[in-house]
Amino acid sequence: MVFARAALTTATTSMVGVVAANPRAASSYQWVSDMMPMLVGVIMCVIVRALIDMDSKKKRGWNYNLLVMVLCSVFTAVMVHEYALSSGGAMMLGVGSGATGVGLINYGKPVLAALVDKLNDSVNGTSK
Repeated sequence: MVFARAALTTATTSMVGVVAANPRAASSYQWVSDMMPMLVGVIMCVIVRALIDMDSKKKRGWNYNLLVMVLCSVFTAVMVHEYALSSGGAMMLGVGSGATGVGLINYGKPVLAALVDKLNDSVNGTSK
C-alpha cells in the first residue's frame, strides 16, 4: 500500500511538472486554438499584399510580390508563434507586415538591380 501511494504521488507530481513546464501538454486539442491567431495573421498579411498590389499604379514583377508576400507571411507566423499573440494582435501584425512589404519592394528593387549590375560588371570584367 505504501509503495502504491508513493508511486501515485510520484506520477502525479511528475505530471503536474510536465503540465507546468509545457501548458500545451494538458490538452491535445489546444493546438487548434493556438494555430488560429497564426492563421489570422498570415491571411491578413496575404490580403493586404493582394490589395496593395491591385491598387498599385505601377506594375511590379510577380516574382517580387510573391517573394515579399512569403517573407511577410513567414515573419508574421514566426512573431505570432513566438510571442503567443491573440487573434487581434495577430491581425494587426499581419496588416502591418503586409503593408511594410511595399517599402521592401520600393527600396529593395533598385538596390538589388544595382547589386546585379555590379556583379555582372565584375564577372564580365567591364566597369562603368
